[in-house]
Amino acid sequence: MRSRQYARALALLAVATASSWVGCGGGGSDLSGPSTGSLDVTTATTGPEPDADGYTVSLDGGPAQAIAANGAWRTEGLSSGSHAVTLAGISPNCTVSEGAGLTVQVVAGETAAVRFTVTCAATSGSLEVVATSTGTPADPDGFLIQLDGADGPAIAAGATVAIPGVAPGTHAVGLTGLAPNCTVEGDNPRSVSVATGATTRVALAVSCATVTPPPAPGSIAITTRTTGPDPDPDGYALSLDGAAAGSIGATATETMADLPPGTHTVGLAGLSGNCTLAGDNPRAVEVAAGTAAQVTFAVSCTALPPATGSITITTATTGESRDPDGYAFVIDDRSAQPIGLDASVGLDGLAPGDHTVGLRGASPNCTIAGDNPRPASVAAGATATVAFTISCVAATGTLQVTTATSGPSPDPDGYSLSLDGGAATPIGVSAGTSLAGLAPGPHTVLLAGIASNCKPQGQNPRAVTITGGETASLTFSVSCTATTGSLVVSVSGLPAGFNAAVTVAGPGNFTA
Repeated sequence: MRSRQYARALALLAVATASSWVGCGGGGSDLSGPSTGSLDVTTATTGPEPDADGYTVSLDGGPAQAIAANGAWRTEGLSSGSHAVTLAGISPNCTVSEGAGLTVQVVAGETAAVRFTVTCAATSGSLEVVATSTGTPADPDGFLIQLDGADGPAIAAGATVAIPGVAPGTHAVGLTGLAPNCTVEGDNPRSVSVATGATTRVALAVSCATVTPPPAPGSIAITTRTTGPDPDPDGYALSLDGAAAGSIGATATETMADLPPGTHTVGLAGLSGNCTLAGDNPRAVEVAAGTAAQVTFAVSCTALPPATGSITITTATTGESRDPDGYAFVIDDRSAQPIGLDASVGLDGLAPGDHTVGLRGASPNCTIAGDNPRPASVAAGATATVAFTISCVAATGTLQVTTATSGPSPDPDGYSLSLDGGAATPIGVSAGTSLAGLAPGPHTVLLAGIASNCKPQGQNPRAVTITGGETASLTFSVSCTATTGSLVVSVSGLPAGFNAAVTVAGPGNFTA
């Protein structure tokens, strides 16, 4: 208000001075001064929540210019007279004491001033969180404040943290990040009310229980003592509380470390059949904190029977007409045992040393390669191998041919046989002969040289099938008719001692 009066007085003084100058004859000279003036606009903002982004100022409805909440803005070259200054962009929680629009008088050559006083009220409240901690050990790294389910700032035990700008209403405030031995007394989180412009204090008390360190671990020293003529050569297997726990020698000591104090069970396994463990197995062992318990297993072993070895006999047969019933093998003077054409048979319990192995029962058309029998050296606990290789050729067969001739006049010089049209082989009228070395398969046999009064029964030639290693039989039955007749003539009245004979050639019956 005072600024306006001062401006008006200056304006009146300027007018009076100008009139006096003109009245004294000065108007005839060019004594003109500045024709424009300037304007300074300032803002002063107070209150708990000032406008964060400031305001805008405009002159005579012109373009808006930014001005801070506590700032200044100057414009020059204004014409003398009244001008309208407007402040805008004011937050709803803020008010302007002079009003948002003012009128200012600008005097040429001078600077007018306008001041806007802005007061901003609070729109939110604040929280003051206090954390206390009792117990040993306390949480070493403090806690996190949680507001409405979201993690907020950290807070140390015994500290106070302010959280401004909290919306009015009910909120959930708690602590997270507590050590396992610590808990918040009461609800966590808990419900608190925040009022506009007020600070709500929340006290969260943390109680930490005393942590007892775990007891120191213990150990078990396990000792084995084995006696007897034949101790277990590979030692034994250990078990701890029913689970595998490594191995130990026949006479040795092993330690199982880092065991929790209490009762444990230790067992021994993998003993040879000639060894016996004395006492319980497994057995209970009491382990104290920081100490080593002792357990001893006593094992006694008897003498083992003499070690033996074994022989594996193999056969590999190639070629045609392989032996249909396989072979038999003999070791030393033992009984013969069967073995196939391509087979493998083992014999255990043989005394270490030299033995002989033979193969029997091969067909005549099969040949065993190498020595038979042959030597085999057997070592204790080992297996010797004897391999027989047998090669077979195609086997031949035999044909037994028999003739059976009946009738009054058999062929006096017998017959002949011809196999597959080959050379003739003689055979009697009632006789037998063998044809050996015949190839397996079908053949034909012809009985020839038969007298005209004789006739073979059945087919001639006759088919026969020869099987390798076997004898086939074939019989030709021949029937013959008579080739001559006889005539008896009786004559009476001849002298004593006189006989008469008459011979008639050719078949037939005669009477006289």
